[in-house]
Amino acid sequence: MRPTPTTPDSAAAALFEVWYRRHLRPALLARALRPYVGADDAADAATRVSPAQDVLADARVDLELFEAPGDRLGPDPEKRLAEIVTSTLPAAVADLAGLLGPDRAKWSWGRLHVARARHPLAALLTGVPEDLLAAGPAPRGGSGDTVCDTAYGPDFVQSAGATFRVVVDVGRWDSSLAMNAPGQSGRLGEPHTTDLFAPWSRGEAFPLLYSRERVEEAAEQVIELRPSPEAP
Repeated sequence: MRPTPTTPDSAAAALFEVWYRRHLRPALLARALRPYVGADDAADAATRVSPAQDVLADARVDLELFEAPGDRLGPDPEKRLAEIVTSTLPAAVADLAGLLGPDRAKWSWGRLHVARARHPLAALLTGVPEDLLAAGPAPRGGSGDTVCDTAYGPDFVQSAGATFRVVVDVGRWDSSLAMNAPGQSGRLGEPHTTDLFAPWSRGEAFPLLYSRERVEEAAEQVIELRPSPEAP
């Protein structure tokens, strides 16, 4: 078993994430903790030692228990692993049906896993319309265990991951690409305040132009600063 990149329109990704995070991992750790805390307290102990869901969860312990369990799962570890999988997978299917409905054709990871951008001072800006203070939700792929780093908490809302991305082509500077979410402007009410949130959520980028010619071609507004005549 290896965590794999997930896409927002994937039903398989939704099932995998719900199964792995909410069912498989807890059962696997609980089984490994039985010799130390007993069967009755193993589940609670597994919850206590598990990494917080809303940070970058580390899958290495889980993977090691699958790939080289030794005697940590008790005698006949292959049988124990098979029992864990066969008991947790149906539970995950039922869990996902409760989250997304019984129609599996409508299941997708992006219906659960979303990103929201909210102004850090929103609680203080009581007179500002809500649509100026937030963007989203937008469907997100990936997770904290994949190369598409989009960690999430119990509510499935993205809690960590890249907001700024840049690829600089040193040989051809105007071929550079960048992304900055939620937008290019920090001024509320401007068209560019949250204009990059949607393309950011889709993994897109915009040209990061360097040459004067290309910058002037792409410019929407030019602000010219002139010294005051009274200035010394």
